[in-house]
Amino acid sequence: QSLALGAFSGLPSLQKLVAVETNLASLEDFPIGHLKTLKELNVAHNHIHSFKLPEYFSNLPNLEHLDLSKNKIENIYHEHLQVLHQVPLLNLSLDLSLNPLNFIEPGAFNKIRLNGLTLRSNFNSSDVMKTCIQGLAGSKINQLVLGEFKNERNLESFDKSVLEELCNLTLEQ
Repeated sequence: QSLALGAFSGLPSLQKLVAVETNLASLEDFPIGHLKTLKELNVAHNHIHSFKLPEYFSNLPNLEHLDLSKNKIENIYHEHLQVLHQVPLLNLSLDLSLNPLNFIEPGAFNKIRLNGLTLRSNFNSSDVMKTCIQGLAGSKINQLVLGEFKNERNLESFDKSVLEELCNLTLEQ
């Protein structure tokens, strides 16, 4: 499902956009690149498979909160975050909770600064969690929220060495 290019053209001062449960499959053609005052984008509960942040995110300098929770994102690669490497959004908080994350490419978040990152109910196992935390190495995150395995009732034990991977992150809280 996609919106017309001019869907939000009459809203140049828009600060918060909620597009929850709109059957959105990608951010690529989402017509918001001109919304320079946008502070919060909530596209939770959709069908987004790719975490690739489109080039137009460089036109959203005021974006502080991006909610992509409860989508279908399984993998995050360095090229998905290219726009954050080129034009850092210094106050950005990401919520990726309830996505079936399996892999974050090592170095994908390297030298990226985030105000917050929330990863809740993303992981099927401590091994997957460890792999994903390794992918965050080199990032600077003010507040990191981890927790809740998707199948925690079936989880027999938790490998504490998973948390050792946090040593490779710069965390404030």
